[in-house]
Amino acid sequence: MAAQPRQGAQSVQDPAEPSLVAVALDLAGVAHVPRRAGWEEAAACARVDPGLFYPGQGGTVRPALRVCAACPVRRECLRFAIENGELYGVWGGLSEEQRRRLRRRARQLLRAGEARGG
Repeated sequence: MAAQPRQGAQSVQDPAEPSLVAVALDLAGVAHVPRRAGWEEAAACARVDPGLFYPGQGGTVRPALRVCAACPVRRECLRFAIENGELYGVWGGLSEEQRRRLRRRARQLLRAGEARGG
């Protein structure tokens, strides 16, 4: 989602968790996607109402996911969202809840590695 977050929405980036970001990028399959300046200009969401990507409580993300499915820079968007800790809205074809699950799984994998001395 290349549109600006709605007012009051915040992203939370924890610089103390770079390994979490790396694991999450890998789990999402976007670790190899290069960072490319200006990808936002090619985003399909740049041509639709940003509110579509922030449906609010009880709203559906399906219309936003349809836009993302046809987006030529979906993977760049998802990489951006993971690296910048975007908590709200649909980004890169994943909902808030899907990205939360991705972060949770990355934390579990990191803890399991630490428990094994990895």
